[in-house]
Amino acid sequence: MSDFTSDDINPYNVVLNYTSPYGFTQVTFHDLDTRAKTVMQYAVIFGLRLGFATVLFPIIYIVTKNKKTVLFVINQLYIGTLFVHSIMYICTLFKTYWSLTYHFSGYEINDKSALDLTAATSIVYVILIGLSTLSMSYQVHIVFRGPSIYYRNIGWSVVALSGLLGLASTVLYLTYAIMANINLYNSNYVVPIWVVNASQICYACSSFVVSTILASKLFIAIRTRKFLGLKQFSIFHILFIMSFQTMIIPSVIIVASFKSMSSTQSSNQSLMAIVTALIGVSLPITTMWANSAINETSATSISNTHLQKYNTNTSYDASTQSSPTSYKSSGGISADCKDAESGYSRSITDPSTAVTDKNFWSEVQYLAHGLEPSDLDAEDYVRATVETSINSKHNQI
Repeated sequence: MSDFTSDDINPYNVVLNYTSPYGFTQVTFHDLDTRAKTVMQYAVIFGLRLGFATVLFPIIYIVTKNKKTVLFVINQLYIGTLFVHSIMYICTLFKTYWSLTYHFSGYEINDKSALDLTAATSIVYVILIGLSTLSMSYQVHIVFRGPSIYYRNIGWSVVALSGLLGLASTVLYLTYAIMANINLYNSNYVVPIWVVNASQICYACSSFVVSTILASKLFIAIRTRKFLGLKQFSIFHILFIMSFQTMIIPSVIIVASFKSMSSTQSSNQSLMAIVTALIGVSLPITTMWANSAINETSATSISNTHLQKYNTNTSYDASTQSSPTSYKSSGGISADCKDAESGYSRSITDPSTAVTDKNFWSEVQYLAHGLEPSDLDAEDYVRATVETSINSKHNQI
């Protein structure tokens, strides 16, 4: 606690008297300190965002293997836009409309350069929101992209929901930016509060949908890997995925920002600035998890990066393959299938030579689930059917 003078005078409550356009005006030192702290708070937050973007952009570029994927381009655009928006916002803090003079004097100050910069910053922020929702919706598409028709049909429904929520939040943020820019040039224009609330609600719902799907993928991956007899995720790996690869933290902060709406606008803006920074960090990491195939030989959540320690050609990778035909060209179902290929013709006539590895046939059963004969090449379908029949006869013998 601060120590005051012997007369018990609180210096924060010392009144400053001056004349404004409204006549005799009073403010306290506490009011001045509060305004200065608000400006410093924004400077620190947007400075951190700028630092995150500066570090993340080259790191993601170096770590990513395939730089031609759609998600890589979207995420890099988001980080680049985050970098530009942070610089622009920091520049506005040095302009007229953040000064103590403008805030307390009561005089109208026309600074066209400051107005134009503020308006441009709002539009860049809308672009930032649009890129984040686009990346999240595309990650949902990646998660559900696979050989199963059933899961692909479910995926299209979830992608449509995520896309509509993202589009609605982007449109509402654009509407709010336009209204706020009109208010900059015409102080008599009032921005309705429902626009701000609706845009944040849609954005929170979009983030929550992606977070739920990525977390559900972890649960399905644990069950599937147990069924296939593959190496399980460690407890620390599961905690890492839940904490950093499911967007759970940004989603929680977005929900917390609703509570700050009833307090002060500055706290709400601060939380949303933190959210956009965390999303910038989370999107590349969640992309690795969204791209990872849950039935890989090694338990990994860093697909399409140079950080992978194992070759993942032994399983269907939904991030790079879009059909069973392209899957065939990538190198086969598993390493055991490659070893058995040379003796495939002998296995047709001699059951004793059939492949009997339990994990291999479990993987074939998993990948073939939900497929129609028309979804596979004729050769692949016949081969899978014949090998399964041979294995069944061998077990009976």
